[in-house]
Amino acid sequence: MIFDDDNFIDGLRNRNEDALEYTIDRFTPIVTSVVGKVLECYGKETKEECISDVFVSVWWNIERFKGEGTVFKNWICAVARFKAIDYYRRFANKENVISINTTVSPDVLDEIITNEDRKEVVELLNILVPEDRKIFSMRFFLGMKVKEIALQLNLSEAIVSNRIYKGKERIKRCIEIEARKGQELEEVDVSEG
Repeated sequence: MIFDDDNFIDGLRNRNEDALEYTIDRFTPIVTSVVGKVLECYGKETKEECISDVFVSVWWNIERFKGEGTVFKNWICAVARFKAIDYYRRFANKENVISINTTVSPDVLDEIITNEDRKEVVELLNILVPEDRKIFSMRFFLGMKVKEIALQLNLSEAIVSNRIYKGKERIKRCIEIEARKGQELEEVDVSEG
């Protein structure tokens, strides 16, 4: 069967390798661009490995895509971006300081998430240990189910669920602490004025 923009998604869902080949041929330039922006300070080999992982992720998670071919480009860009962020974190310095270059084309970024929200999300995820950050990315950015995450990371579903629960609680406490600090600063400003 010959694949084109109208039928490649159905081919991917039916696990047709020719559809995957079409997807790779069609979307490699944009995936390369997105990955290259995030991993610009890393070598060609790292970028190529990440790009390959993007297409593997698309292959195994195509059922998560709920849309037509016209929005597939945005979806694969989001997958590429988050996969590249995972790579960046993996190779970042030991302090896990994250400095993400967000100069991807505006039409893609506007549909994924705003700059302010993205910075806030990355800062919140930084309070989690690396494995928990990966679980959160898989669950909330890629939309994977707990069972799928458990299989991919070779963990039990109970462990994955527990880490998600504890991670949410930790993030919630962090937000509450920041909110209290903000209120205290406002009270100080008002009393001094």
